[in-house]
Amino acid sequence: MKIMSIAVIMGSHIKLQPVWIQQYSESIQFIWFVKLSSTQEKFRILSWTDDSKVTFEAEQFKNRVDVKTENLTLFINPAQKNDSGLYFMEITSQSGQVFNTNSFQVSVFDPVQNPKIQVTEESWNNTLCHVNLSCFVQGNDNLTYTWYRGREQIKSPGKHSHVQLHIQAKNTENSYTCNASNPVSSGSHTINLTWVCASPVYNSTQESWLLLVLGFSVIPLVILLLGTLVYLYVTRKRKKRRKKATDMNMMSYEKISHDKPRRNQAQNHCETEEGNTLYSVVQFPEQLPASSPASQDKTVYSSVQSCKHQPFSKQVSPNSSHSATIYQEVQRPKRLSYKELEVFHIYS
Repeated sequence: MKIMSIAVIMGSHIKLQPVWIQQYSESIQFIWFVKLSSTQEKFRILSWTDDSKVTFEAEQFKNRVDVKTENLTLFINPAQKNDSGLYFMEITSQSGQVFNTNSFQVSVFDPVQNPKIQVTEESWNNTLCHVNLSCFVQGNDNLTYTWYRGREQIKSPGKHSHVQLHIQAKNTENSYTCNASNPVSSGSHTINLTWVCASPVYNSTQESWLLLVLGFSVIPLVILLLGTLVYLYVTRKRKKRRKKATDMNMMSYEKISHDKPRRNQAQNHCETEEGNTLYSVVQFPEQLPASSPASQDKTVYSSVQSCKHQPFSKQVSPNSSHSATIYQEVQRPKRLSYKELEVFHIYS
């Protein structure tokens, strides 16, 4: 007898309608059988005798099976995975002759879950990139796999879930798709290998351009920073020099002479040289005592003359043989005697 293949998705219904011929109308008994694919077990599903009720005999199909007596169509709902098998019906005529109707090979499939492509290996050989791709589908078996590059089929449908690719470095189409299917459903996944299988030459060129752009961006900033630091350093140094020169111009020392001054001359000196600072005026008598030679250094403890307006002092003349300064310290550590102090005429 002819076998018809029927594929259904799990959870749907199974409808088996045999080819009816005229001689079946004179038959008195009809029995549906199944030979399961999983166990190869053969058993009766139901039986029906003319002018009698239908008898359901298989526990596996309890509450899931029905029959239409007008044309003996068998219904199974919902379909389960273990319902896969060979279905057929035996018809017994009034004379006792047994006929077998056409058979149905029923396959119940799970819905295909979405597959996932994984890159399992990659390597370079000159200008070729060698890539191994694997297509994984969870919880499904007996699937058919088809591989595509873009819309072009690169491998005929089959049971191969793995594919090995040899990609040119200049290849512009780098989208690869795995389609997993069974007779009732399918699923697919696409991966782009542009970066997975990029040319090393292309990568090095791209890195060079990136370094070049960064160089042109950073170098001007470094130059600007260095220029700013140099400018600040020079400006600060110039300010220090100007301040030092100003301090030098603001200070001078008073010349101390051995000539006998007059009190009114010292007073006029303070009044005429306004704007200068006078630290001290020290005068020696015309004749020094024998015990105090002219060349002997002296120590002045208090010899400061102050004016109302402190004038700038004048620079001490280094050529004067009897010049001394208020800051000069005599190398004679002993205190001066009363006679020695008389030789000094101090203005206060």
